[in-house]
Amino acid sequence: MYTYSVSHVENAQPHASPAPTANAAVSSAPLLSADHLAFLAARGISPDLSASAELYSVDPQQASELLGDTVASWGIAVACWISDASGLGHREICCVRLDHVAPGEAHCARPRGRPRPTYLPTVVTRETWRDPTAELVVVDSPIAALALAAAGIAALDIGDDGAPSVEWRGRRATLLYSGRRAWNADVALREVRVARDLLGRGAKVLVAELPTLERGGAL
Repeated sequence: MYTYSVSHVENAQPHASPAPTANAAVSSAPLLSADHLAFLAARGISPDLSASAELYSVDPQQASELLGDTVASWGIAVACWISDASGLGHREICCVRLDHVAPGEAHCARPRGRPRPTYLPTVVTRETWRDPTAELVVVDSPIAALALAAAGIAALDIGDDGAPSVEWRGRRATLLYSGRRAWNADVALREVRVARDLLGRGAKVLVAELPTLERGGAL
């Protein structure tokens, strides 16, 4: 089972790793295409922040290898810090943000057969995670968490193993999930599970709703 702790995330620094493979290792030369740089810049994510977060562009073949599935789209590979019960850990690809998907499908594709990991932007300080007076926003994709963090809003994407070991009791936590929750049962159920988990940890949970343009697209 994966575990997530604040100290693991803060101590994780960008580093050279093997080239991307089906084992989802982080690229040794993270590079982003001009289109991906523009996409991230439109969301307030600078090239420096992209580099520190180890985001890099992948073509359809690389994306297919990382995801263990055949895809026909370019995408942005996103690395997460994965730690085990022994306290050791490493960074590996937790999702590929695909440029093109079928209507209603999530852009953030996860490696097949592996649990959805928690994503904590390293730009958010350990003091913020540990301060119960600091509000946290819970989203459902790493790119959304990174974009909010770039704007000075502490955000995270909570994975399948539940909330990470930050101070939750008495903390205000706002769930801000994709507009797909209106018609996607998986997204809606995940939101309910996360809300129950946080309530059980003593958090003050609020749910915000994003407006939608149409079925299959969120504003």
